[in-house]
Amino acid sequence: CPRGTFSNTSDAASCAVCEAGSITIELNSIACMLCPSGKFNTDGSDSADSNVTLHDDLGDCIDCPKDAPASSDDRQSCNVCPPGSEVRENITGCAACPAGRHADGVYSLVCEKCEEGKFAANASSANCDPCTGLRYTTGPGSTSCDACLQEYYLATTTHGRRRRAALWGVDEPERRYCEPDDDNLENACCEAPPGSKAPFPSTLTSLVIEEGWYRHNVLSAQVLECRYEYECKGGNTSSTDTTGASACHEGYEGALCSRCSPKYFRSSLTNRCTDCGEQEFNAAAILLVMVVAVLVLQVARKRKSIEAWYKKHSVNLLILNNHGNMLFVNTQIVINLSTVHAVQGGSEYPEPFLSIIRAVDVLAMDLFEIFHMGCNIDGSDFSHKLVISTLVVIGACLIAIAVRGACVAWWGGKMVADDNGILKFMLMGLFILIPTLSTIICSAFPTSEFDNGDGTRDTFLTADLLINVDSDKYKFIFGYAVAMVIVFPVGAPLGLYLLLWSRRDAIESRHSRKGGKDLKAVQFFTRLYDRHSWHLAVVDMCRRLMLGCMLLALDKSWQILTALFISMSFLVTHRETGGYWDSASDILQYAGQVQIVVCIMCLAFTNTVSVKMETNQSNVAWILILAFVGVISLTVYLYASHLRARWKKAKVRTMRIALAQSRRHTLNATVAPQLAPQPAPQPGVQHPSGVQQVALVPAPPAQATAEHAEGGSVPPRDGLVQPASGNDQKARIAGDVTGAANEAVRSGVQPNASQQPVGQVGQTGPMGQIAPMGPMGPMGQMAPMGPMGSMAP
Repeated sequence: CPRGTFSNTSDAASCAVCEAGSITIELNSIACMLCPSGKFNTDGSDSADSNVTLHDDLGDCIDCPKDAPASSDDRQSCNVCPPGSEVRENITGCAACPAGRHADGVYSLVCEKCEEGKFAANASSANCDPCTGLRYTTGPGSTSCDACLQEYYLATTTHGRRRRAALWGVDEPERRYCEPDDDNLENACCEAPPGSKAPFPSTLTSLVIEEGWYRHNVLSAQVLECRYEYECKGGNTSSTDTTGASACHEGYEGALCSRCSPKYFRSSLTNRCTDCGEQEFNAAAILLVMVVAVLVLQVARKRKSIEAWYKKHSVNLLILNNHGNMLFVNTQIVINLSTVHAVQGGSEYPEPFLSIIRAVDVLAMDLFEIFHMGCNIDGSDFSHKLVISTLVVIGACLIAIAVRGACVAWWGGKMVADDNGILKFMLMGLFILIPTLSTIICSAFPTSEFDNGDGTRDTFLTADLLINVDSDKYKFIFGYAVAMVIVFPVGAPLGLYLLLWSRRDAIESRHSRKGGKDLKAVQFFTRLYDRHSWHLAVVDMCRRLMLGCMLLALDKSWQILTALFISMSFLVTHRETGGYWDSASDILQYAGQVQIVVCIMCLAFTNTVSVKMETNQSNVAWILILAFVGVISLTVYLYASHLRARWKKAKVRTMRIALAQSRRHTLNATVAPQLAPQPAPQPGVQHPSGVQQVALVPAPPAQATAEHAEGGSVPPRDGLVQPASGNDQKARIAGDVTGAANEAVRSGVQPNASQQPVGQVGQTGPMGQIAPMGPMGPMGQMAPMGPMGSMAP
């Protein structure tokens, strides 16, 4: 058969011409083939006879026009493919568009990919559906809205996870910040938490953490702010790093990158983790200088010249010591407030006040950090700090008690008399160390949780975020800390109260700040307060503990409220009751408590502005600096006022002594020729003239007199009894002479060798005339007065 014809039987008489829509380009064909897709052939479709020349070449198949690009199944005509289908080579008819592509049926030779932001979820789609809300596509040809807009990440669930399954930010449920898909078939889009970035397109594992922030696990949306920006480097941790260790800068480790790596210590000057090989002039040097200075002074006091100087200025040194002690306690409270607040996630004082606090951080007396003991201990952690800090103090106290007991057994005496000052220095050391020591002990209880993103959480000790609470080490720390709470935060105030209560009679009967030698061991606690307010020493220790270690049991919000309530309660109570030995101490204590209230309010304000406001906190820092400088200035002013008052009092006393000596010389020169012996009168005996004899009572010891001169609740001035008063001129004259004699007693002036001993005054003679003066009686007694106006022999 020729081209264009075919024969499919062996006994055919002739070859048949291909029908419409088909051709054959080979000789002796047994069948015709259809025109290619998109082409057609109509010859033979209208009549039985076909033109053979129209079926013998590929060119006999005509292209379909553009408005009808698809040929029919028999290739005898062209028509339009239905929406959602396309014309494909070697396929008869129209083919459905696959998912992610679309064809609207108008001039569609092929199905086109859906553009970005649109998707086709099913095959045979005539159009692509746009993404709505926060949803978007990763690129063209998407079968779903498989991405989220920039700064949003695609969650792993349709609505976001609940709180018990995963956290978002600090402590929020993830689903609160997610927007679900309209049909609830796709995963939700969630807002990137603070401290992270979500570049397009982002999933949960591809979040980029900013510097200064920390994520514990790549499966979690919990992003936490590090305590200091320079500790956490941020970035995107790999999916194999499920502990977040790669998020820390060099020298830092643990959750939140909060602790120093081995062979690093935290500098007290910069608060950065520093290599142990680097040297710095730190608080340890300052503390050692202070200790050496105290020891040198104690040794130097044994020299007679220095001891004489010390006795001469003992009152001034005592006032300076008391006011310095009050300033030390106040500064220690200010330091501890910031420390315990930061432990619970609160903010610290703003700069530049924070730098000032760090400069005086040695006053906190954290000996473990001051001497960088962690550099000398392999694998040092919080357990070492807790055990060493407590055992060193306990051991020192046991040694002091043992030495004092040995002294009592060898030389005799009472244990609490403390003639050698051992117990005194032991109690002083406890007074200084107890707040920081109690804070270290109570730091063994707060814990911090970190979300893993899979429904589980890791819980660590807040003071050391490498110690898991499920570990045996934490169980030891917890049990040991419970025992130390009984010894220090509870036992120290209770022991101090019992010690003072046992000496209450001696304390309440003392006539000076220090009291007698039997109060030497406890005078450090009682010398600030008046005789009946000795319990305030225990109250003040409780105040220091409540504004320190006790706050660790509360979160940062309750810390501020509780600390403000405690400080205001003590402030108002002190204002109403007082209780200090002198008014200057009352004023200084009141000012210190006002400063503490200001610090607490500034911490509250700093927390607020750090979260909700963008503001320069330097104004807050300058308020704190002014309050700090104000308390120091007040301390200096009160001490200067004390020195000025002492100087004026000494000047007046010198003038009065000089006047008394002048009167004595005048009287002796006038009546010496007429002196006659007289028996010494007895105090309280009525003279025949009707005037009662007046006696002088010897003054108390010089030490008590000097201490009474400090001011406060004391017996009659300088321990001297004033002369018996009267309404007549005789009593007034006697009072003048008595005053002069009293001044002589106070000054310790002795009469000249050529003079008769002072002590008796003869009877007065007739009005206007002074009788000869008799021999003077023993020092401190006055003879009876004579008739009005004249002095008896």
